[in-house]
Amino acid sequence: GMPLPELRRVIVDDEASKAIWQESLSIERDALLQALYAKAVDGDVRAAQTLLSVRHGMTEKQPQAASGGVSIVLQLPAALDPGAWAQAVQAQKALPEPAGQ
Repeated sequence: GMPLPELRRVIVDDEASKAIWQESLSIERDALLQALYAKAVDGDVRAAQTLLSVRHGMTEKQPQAASGGVSIVLQLPAALDPGAWAQAVQAQKALPEPAGQ
């Protein structure tokens, strides 16, 4: 009978409630994985593919080859030595402030 916003607040603020919530989520996850596993063992190919993907990172999708699409190249300047960096900072500080600030 607790409103959802209040339940969310309690889960965030109360460590015991947070632990109970995490435990209930793990029970739910385990039950769903068990059901999915049973379907996979019974021959459901989609369930087997999902389990392989989720639990073992395996997928049948092949990496896409370069298609000649858009490519972005960022070229960064070389790092400054500490002395040159200090000079650049001092020069920036010496510049007048832009109008209106």
